[in-house]
Amino acid sequence: MTDPSNLTSLMYMSFLRRPRGGRKSDPVRVGAMTAWFVRTYPRRTAMLVGLLVLSGLAEGVGLLTLLPLLRVATGAEPGGGVADALAVETLRSVGVPASVGGLLSLIVAALVAKGLFRWLAMRRVAVAVTGVARDLRVQLARTLLEARWSHVADSRAGVVTSAMGREALWGAQAYRHACTALAALLQVVVYTLVVLVVSWRMGVAAVAVAALVTLGLGAFVRLARRAGIEMTHRSRDLASRLLDVVGGVKAIRGMGREHAYLADLEGHADRLEVAERRQIVAVEALHAFQEPILAALLAPGVYLALTVGDIELPVLLVAVFLFHRIVSRSHAAQAEYQASMTAEGAFHGIREEILRAARAVEPAGGDAPPVLSRGIRMEGVSFRHGQRTVLRDLTLEIPAGGVTVVVGPSGTGKTTLLDLVVGLREPDEGRILVDGVPLANLDRRAWRRQIGYVPQEPILLRGTVARNVALGVEGASDGDVEDALRRAGALGFVSALPAGIHAEVGERGGRLSGGERQRVALARALLTRPSLLVLDEPTSELDEATEADVCDALARVGPDVTVLVASHSHALSAVADGVYVLDAGGTVRNHAVAT
Repeated sequence: MTDPSNLTSLMYMSFLRRPRGGRKSDPVRVGAMTAWFVRTYPRRTAMLVGLLVLSGLAEGVGLLTLLPLLRVATGAEPGGGVADALAVETLRSVGVPASVGGLLSLIVAALVAKGLFRWLAMRRVAVAVTGVARDLRVQLARTLLEARWSHVADSRAGVVTSAMGREALWGAQAYRHACTALAALLQVVVYTLVVLVVSWRMGVAAVAVAALVTLGLGAFVRLARRAGIEMTHRSRDLASRLLDVVGGVKAIRGMGREHAYLADLEGHADRLEVAERRQIVAVEALHAFQEPILAALLAPGVYLALTVGDIELPVLLVAVFLFHRIVSRSHAAQAEYQASMTAEGAFHGIREEILRAARAVEPAGGDAPPVLSRGIRMEGVSFRHGQRTVLRDLTLEIPAGGVTVVVGPSGTGKTTLLDLVVGLREPDEGRILVDGVPLANLDRRAWRRQIGYVPQEPILLRGTVARNVALGVEGASDGDVEDALRRAGALGFVSALPAGIHAEVGERGGRLSGGERQRVALARALLTRPSLLVLDEPTSELDEATEADVCDALARVGPDVTVLVASHSHALSAVADGVYVLDAGGTVRNHAVAT
C-alpha cells in the first residue's frame, strides 16, 4: 500500500509539474524522475535513505578497524591515529581489550549491523517497487476512464497494454535502481572518508581514479538510455501489431494471409531485438571494461607507494583495499544509474500516457438531475471528426417510451449520433435537450447510469454468462440475470448450455456465436431496467428468426423505457414508433412514423 494519504492528488500535481520545453539532457530527465519518486513517496524515501546512511556508518566502523587489526596481528601496538583511537575506545566502552579477537569481533559486529540495515532498506525498496507499479497502473486506468471518449477511441490498445504491463514494472524498477545507486554512493563517501583518515594521499588518488573511470565509461551509460527509450517504442509497436493480428486471426487464416502478417510481426520483433541487443551490449561493456581500467590506473599508484613512498605496509594494504572499494562502488553506482536510465524510457512512456489522458479529462457537466419523461430533442446538431463533417444541422425528436430507429448505410454517422445522445461526444454546433434541459447541464454520470448501452461490437469478458450480464451491478441475483436474458431473447440458448447461466463464455466470448454474444450484451443493458436503451446495430449478426425475436423483445420492453436504435437494416422499422433516415452527408433526409 502507498503511504501518501492522497495518492491521486499527489500524482496529478507531480505529473503536471514536469519540465517544459525541449528534450532535456539525461541527468535532468533522470533527476526529474527521481524527484517524482521523492515527492510522491516522501516518508518511504526518507526511511530508506536513513537506513542506508546507518548501513554506511556501520561499514565505516568496520573498515576503520582493519588498520589497528593489522598492526596488532603483526605484533605492533595500535598507533595514535584516528582509526586506532576509534577502535580502541569502542572496544573499551564495552569492556573488550584491543586484541585480535576483540578487533575481529568489532569488525564482524559492524558488518552484521551494515547487512541488517541494508536488508531493511532493500525490503522497503521491494515494497516500493511493487507499490509504484501498482499506482502507475491504477492511475493510467483512472485517467483513461475519466478522459473524453475521443481520446480513448484514438488510443492504441497495444500502447495501453504495454504501458499497463512492461512499462509500469520497468518504471517502478527505476526506483529500485535509484535507491541502489544511492546506497553505492553512500558507500563511496564512507570509503573515501576512511581512506582519507588512513592516508590522505591514497584518498585523493582514489577519488581521482574513480572520477576517471566514471567519465571513461559514461558513453555506455548514455547508450543504454537511448536503447531503453527505443525498446519502449519498439515494444509498443510490437504489442499493437500483435493485438491487431489476434483480433483478426480468423479472417487472416480464412484468407490464407498468415505469411504477410507473420512477416510484419517478424519485422517489428527484429527491431525490438536490435534495441534489446544494444541495451545488453551497453550493460555488459560497462562491466567488462571496469576491471581493466581500474587495474591500469591502480597499478602505477601501488608501484609508486611501494618503491618511492614512505607508507608503512599495514597502511598501504588497508589503503589499497579501500582504493579498490571506492572505485568498484563508484562503478556499481554508475551501473545502477545506467539501469535507471534504461528504465527511464518506460517510466516516461507510461507517465506521458497518463498526462495525455489527464489533459483530455471529460468535463464534469452540470448538476441538474436527469429526468426522461417527455423525450430527447436534437436541435441543429453538427459534428466534425477532424476535417470531415459527420453530422450536419441535424434536428430530430426521440419521444419517451417509444422505439426510435435511425437507419442509413455505413459511414453516415449513426454511431456518432448515439455517442452524442449518451454524452460520450459533444456537438460542435447545436444542442441536445432531455425533457427540455440541455444535456450539457445534466449530471453526466447520473445520466449514464440511466442508460443501457449495447455497442456495435459487444465485448464479453472471460468468465460466466452470469458474470457478463451482471457486470458492474452489485447484488444482482441469478433470478435478475435470468429475467434480463429472457427480455433479451437469450434465455433459451443460455439454458441449453451445460452449466446454464454459469457456463464459461471464453476469451472475449469466443465460445459463443456473434449473435449469442450480442444478445448477452443486450441482457446486460436490460439488467438495470434503464430509462434509455441505446442499441448500435443490434441485429447485424443475427439470422432472420433471431432478428425477429430481438424485434419482439424491443416491442415488449414497456412504456417506461425509451429505445434508440441505429441500424443499416430496415427490419426494426416494423416495431418502431419513429424512423429517421440518414443520408451520406450526415443529414436527415426524411422520416416516417410506423402505424
